Amino acid sequence: MKLPQTNHTLRTYLSQAFFKGLSVAVLTLVVYQFFYIEFIRASIEDSAFDTTSWYALSKEKTDTHSSNVFILLVDDKFLKSKHLLDENNETNYGYIMPRGYLADIIREVDTLVDDIDEENYPDALFLDYDLAYLSDPYNRVASADDLKLLETLQKKRPYTIYLPMTANYNFIYYAKDAQIQQQIKDKKIRFVSVGLTSASDGVSRRYYAYETYNDINGKPIKFMNVAIELWMQQHELDSSILESFSQKGPALIENRIIFKDKHIQEDTHYTTWQSNWKQVSAMSAHSPLDMIYEDDLRGSIIMVGAAHSASSDSFEIDAYSQEISGIEMHANALMTLNYLDGTLKRLPIVWSVIIVFSIVFGIDLLLSMVFGSKIYKKLIAKNTNIKVAWLQNLMFKLFPKTKEDFNEMWLILIALVVMFFISYKLLIANEHYWFNWLIPAMMSLPYMMIVGIKKIFIK
Repeated sequence: MKLPQTNHTLRTYLSQAFFKGLSVAVLTLVVYQFFYIEFIRASIEDSAFDTTSWYALSKEKTDTHSSNVFILLVDDKFLKSKHLLDENNETNYGYIMPRGYLADIIREVDTLVDDIDEENYPDALFLDYDLAYLSDPYNRVASADDLKLLETLQKKRPYTIYLPMTANYNFIYYAKDAQIQQQIKDKKIRFVSVGLTSASDGVSRRYYAYETYNDINGKPIKFMNVAIELWMQQHELDSSILESFSQKGPALIENRIIFKDKHIQEDTHYTTWQSNWKQVSAMSAHSPLDMIYEDDLRGSIIMVGAAHSASSDSFEIDAYSQEISGIEMHANALMTLNYLDGTLKRLPIVWSVIIVFSIVFGIDLLLSMVFGSKIYKKLIAKNTNIKVAWLQNLMFKLFPKTKEDFNEMWLILIALVVMFFISYKLLIANEHYWFNWLIPAMMSLPYMMIVGIKKIFIK
């Protein structure tokens, strides 16, 4: 390929490439500073991360080198085994899951723990069920199932039980039973928030770092999100770590959840699956727990949550209509914290600007040189001689006759591919930086506007 001959032509190519690089660099500054504005969040920030997660991160098997998470699914097969589904596969117990069954699951875990060596004890059990109110619609009289759960929670056990705090009411948190209150005081029963965000597009990608409710003395306090609480306990971190989590604009990036695909196996009685997070697996809650290897239980976290077809505790997780249960959301959030060693960090703005400027400048300059080469001119001449109209039109769309059309067509496409690769590599590198690779897609409209203004005022 022979390059342009004149210095004037080269200077023109350089100035045009510099102008485009500068334009997208300025755009990067705007997106970086105003990423929380709804248009930018929906069109650029979340779309870019969704695509990276869907096409790359979710498919990779990842070892976080953390404790195992076992999810006990209250799924259709569990409900059928307990005769809680009717012939139409609809639940027959009303709005509140009978809490006696939740007590039975905890007791099954207790039986498992009683039969293993102390060194292999799990660390925690998280029960992802709303316990704000008694089963009584007037919230006055505890049912037999409520009392059974309270009685189960009285027991001393070698692992900690985590329960959701979802309102200023919670019949366990405010229980008058002395044994329950002692368990809470000893931090063997802990209360956590379970808030998951939902954007204007109906997709949940993040968690609230905390939610504020009244404590037992009526004083407002922050209840940490279950994922942060479990991550903090796993790594023996101080509760002050919560101060590093934002609830405002930065939380749109910092608290993102990385979702992994799962590989499901089913038979007549049970469902099991393995996540691409190596440490996360699940099984129907009535599965024999002794099928779990004892060594795998060491320091593990057991999560219990609804995953049946009638459950309202399900969330869309990206723009591709993937939907998972709330308990899976929390497991993925915990693994994300382990993988990132905390919050997701944006690539510093200086490096973001350098990357986008360099890529746009370099690609545009290269494309200009390609267009000005003899090889491209010969290609245009050959396309002109094509007799089949539709084929000729296709070739001229791929290889336009004017330099402006040629650069406009290929610049953004190539820049997006290159930046996607860079963004992906930065995200999986040791520092796990997030770089928004979709910014060049916004360049077309403002660039054409600027060019139009230049043509009007600069002769």
